[in-house]
Amino acid sequence: MAAIEAAKVQTVAAEKVGGVLESVGDVVTDFVEGDNGLTPEQITTVSEFYKTFVQAAGESQNDPAADLITAFDDFVVALRDLFTPPEQMQEETIIPKTEDGGTTEGSSTTELPWKTFLDNLQSAFTAASDELTKAVTDLTILPELSEPNGNGVAYEKFLAIYNDLRGLNTPATEQPVNEPVDVIV
Repeated sequence: MAAIEAAKVQTVAAEKVGGVLESVGDVVTDFVEGDNGLTPEQITTVSEFYKTFVQAAGESQNDPAADLITAFDDFVVALRDLFTPPEQMQEETIIPKTEDGGTTEGSSTTELPWKTFLDNLQSAFTAASDELTKAVTDLTILPELSEPNGNGVAYEKFLAIYNDLRGLNTPATEQPVNEPVDVIV
């Protein structure tokens, strides 16, 4: 029973982890192929970081969800380190232009494509990993045992043997006594 459950959890987790990797991969591809002013070195580095993330996520041993979160956190930290400029250049201020080419006084915004990229990555990862968590949580292998129909002597014997095999011994006082079986002729 435990082996069946573990195998089912692994199957569902592998499927959902694939979905998480695909969601994150789509965001990475859009960013790398978009017009974000990336250098060829940055594009290569982002791709390598993503490959490292995929590899780390695929090497999950015990808890796929926790291992995936750890791999993603490492991925985001590496990206943040790659894109964070020196302290004096942390924010690039862009002053919006009016239609005639002038500037609007008193209004400025901070626009860094990599920050939007990291926000999009986080959103995609959170949505996909929530699906993983829900799928594993909602997983049921076998239904609960139902109560016996009829007099239940055979069921009680079966249940006692079954519980004994699972290591859930019932006290001897609760085990059924050999009773005659009703035979219909």
